[in-house]
Amino acid sequence: MDADNNSQVPDGSWVLKPGVDPNSYSFAASKWSKPYNIYLGGTAVRPALVSFKGRLYLFYSSGTGVDNAIYDGHKWDPLLSDFIINMPTRQGVSAVAVNDSRLIVMAADTKTNQILLNWTDDGVNMHKEINLGYTAQSAPSLVSYGNKVVAVFKSSDGTALKMMECPDPINRIDAWTQPVLISTSSAYSNRSPMACLYTDRLFMVFTDQNQYNRFTQAIYNFASNSWEYFSEDAFHPIRENLQTDTVPGLATIHGQLVMVYGNQFRDQLWYAASINGKWSINAALPFNIKTEAPPALAHHQGKLYCVFANKDKATKWMDRQMHCTVFDPAS
Repeated sequence: MDADNNSQVPDGSWVLKPGVDPNSYSFAASKWSKPYNIYLGGTAVRPALVSFKGRLYLFYSSGTGVDNAIYDGHKWDPLLSDFIINMPTRQGVSAVAVNDSRLIVMAADTKTNQILLNWTDDGVNMHKEINLGYTAQSAPSLVSYGNKVVAVFKSSDGTALKMMECPDPINRIDAWTQPVLISTSSAYSNRSPMACLYTDRLFMVFTDQNQYNRFTQAIYNFASNSWEYFSEDAFHPIRENLQTDTVPGLATIHGQLVMVYGNQFRDQLWYAASINGKWSINAALPFNIKTEAPPALAHHQGKLYCVFANKDKATKWMDRQMHCTVFDPAS
């Protein structure tokens, strides 16, 4: 790691020191590793990756419920208790760590669309899930800010984007605010949103079906409790040529917000990078990675990890194995 230009923060990640130009940061193809098979099953929907207590956690729908795996820096292994498998979903999974003290997992019940929540404090033992009493089309995207957790999601009937929060996820994990309307979405967004904390703001990315599935972004300012660059009449496409038919993966590294997504014209993984809402880099990941499913992306110990379901016409979709590629800025 380039310690001359970067500072390490308590969660083990690295951020650019003041005065360092993030535009000089390189996403060269040589810094991405060749994808390797995790050998833990396949999935057709959005998985979740989250860094917690020095390890990387993967959650994914196995077809009947939520399965899991943990990466310890050397190999992937299933480890958590069986409670997590009781979450009946085929609609994607989300997860977030709260100050490295609690790991929260969310999913939407396949039959009822009820939002289900599970958690672990030690990184090994999961609790039995709780039903929050609200519904969503798919797993809400989760962001941890300070001591609270915020969830953004598409309503179960597909007509609205909503947001809710848990003010005290450590002591009252079951106490969430009533979901509030962000915007009606039936006119444009045909996919669930993805969110990430970046520069102390919530960056939400979603697709605009009226603009050929182009990515659109909205930014929530926690200081003013308001949305920036977002209105019913003026959506803000990221770039004209960023289009997808799946939910992207979002993570931050070196002062930049990075998005990995499936290029809808090539069934291929691409990535883009943003500095304070201005997107510049847009290129295919190396090794011609083919997939039709949403990827998961996470920052873990100075690297970006991307997990995706490999596209293989010789096998059934749910049998397609998950693979991992790693972006290492020090390589």
